Amino acid sequence: MDEARWAPIAVVALGDPGRRDEGIPIRILGRVRTLIGEIGCSRTEVRQIAATAGGVDAAGDVTIDQGNLAIDVSPQHGELVQWIEGGTETGRLDPYLQDRERVVLIDAVELGRKPGTVVHWHLSRGRGGLTFIEHYGRPHEMGLDHLAFWLEDDLPPSGLDLIAIQPEDTETGVGLSDTMQARFSTISSQVTALVFRILVEEGW
Repeated sequence: MDEARWAPIAVVALGDPGRRDEGIPIRILGRVRTLIGEIGCSRTEVRQIAATAGGVDAAGDVTIDQGNLAIDVSPQHGELVQWIEGGTETGRLDPYLQDRERVVLIDAVELGRKPGTVVHWHLSRGRGGLTFIEHYGRPHEMGLDHLAFWLEDDLPPSGLDLIAIQPEDTETGVGLSDTMQARFSTISSQVTALVFRILVEEGW
């Protein structure tokens, strides 16, 4: 595999839009990608103004394409992040997740919390095994069954993030529940803040 083709960070939305709130990660991905793109444009403009004033060299700025959400196997040279709509067929993602520096999964997960609650975990290599680090409102009980397919040796160098969203209705049907629709903007903002922090940690 040609590592030069791959952005170092993959942000992957999992879920099934045909099962009501299970589709929220895929819906969220579009909003988060747009918001991150707007932040990137603002950061670039500020740096370009500073560079014009003779303060900063903006040649290395990273820009994020705000194109469609389809899996893009040919990211542009220099991109930091690749946005992937993973759906429910997680097996097909394996080739796309290899050789990444960091992988971020966004998924609808039963947390036993209020619908719309957003929780963030980060898994990374630590002394004597995996390090399990709480980042955002961890529930009292949450196993790692969700991430069982990630063995320690398979973790990306900078680790794996799970951004979990508590659904309300996961029955068969199209569209989000009323509760999740009402909280959509708040959930989007929370997930965007987490993704932004991850990108900053990785040098954005």
